[in-house]
Amino acid sequence: MHKFLGGCAALALAMSITAAAGAAPLNYTLSNVKFNDGTSLTGGFSIDDTSGDLLSFDIASENGVLPGVEYVTGDITYRNLFASNEYIFVVDPDFTQYLALTFASPLTAGSNALMHFSSYECDNCNAIRFIVSGDAVSAAVPEAASWAMMLVGFGAVGGAMRARRKVAVSFA
Repeated sequence: MHKFLGGCAALALAMSITAAAGAAPLNYTLSNVKFNDGTSLTGGFSIDDTSGDLLSFDIASENGVLPGVEYVTGDITYRNLFASNEYIFVVDPDFTQYLALTFASPLTAGSNALMHFSSYECDNCNAIRFIVSGDAVSAAVPEAASWAMMLVGFGAVGGAMRARRKVAVSFA
């Protein structure tokens, strides 16, 4: 009975640690993102998979109708400012040039299509170029804490099976 209670306690502890470790960053790479002036947008960003908030980013636009700009972590960012499921990257506080990436639904692991013509780069909105194709792609990779908890769980099951006493059955 003590082993059963100990096993239940270990399982409860493992589940609570796994729940705490559940929030993990999702990394996205921009794939085949093209503007209507023929230029590209490259780079990627990382969000918290629970809240959807931006954690880091490094995105660069090419020189075209607008000058090429690199948007990096530390710049100003907004989420859901003009539309839901939108991320806005601003190089300076005057909004002289900014990038808006809009998605049809909240980001998930896998491929997430950019909403064409709702995603754009703007220079004081005197000049603007729209995104006409592309995706943000993320591969679901378990974080180290998840792997560790899985190994601990397998070890606990193996230990419980090994420690189980064999019951002798005799037929009279």
